[in-house]
Amino acid sequence: MNKRRCINCGRMFYPQKHIKNQRYCSRKECQNARKKEWAKYRLKHDKNYKTYRKAIHDKWKINHPYYWRYYKKNITEKNKTIEESVKKMESKKPILKILIEKNTLTDLPNEGVINCDCRLVLISQKNLLKPTRS
Repeated sequence: MNKRRCINCGRMFYPQKHIKNQRYCSRKECQNARKKEWAKYRLKHDKNYKTYRKAIHDKWKINHPYYWRYYKKNITEKNKTIEESVKKMESKKPILKILIEKNTLTDLPNEGVINCDCRLVLISQKNLLKPTRS
C-alpha cells in the first residue's frame, strides 16, 4: 500500500484499506478539519441538512436561554482575575543590580548565563556609597 500526503497537515500516512479515497490522516486535528469541510459542503448543497442544523440550533437556544449572559459574565470575571495577577507579578519583579567599574562587570558568576525576567539597574562607582532600597 502506498503512502499518501495528508491534505491538512502535509504528513505522510498509510491510508486504511477500507477507505478508498482517504485524503486525511488519522490525527485528531486532521479529522476535525475533514468533518468541518464535510459540514460546509453539506450546508452549501443539501437544503435538508441546512434546515436540520437550524432546527437543532434553535432547540438548543430555547433550552439554554441565559447561556450568553453567563458566558460573558464568566469571561469578564476571568479577565479581571488574570489582569490582577499580572499586576501583582509586575509589582514583585526582582531588581538585578550590576556594578560597573571601569567598563568591567563585577559581581557576576564566572560561568553560566543569567536568565531572569527582571529590571536592570546600572549603578556607577559614584552611587556605590549611597544605600539603595528595592
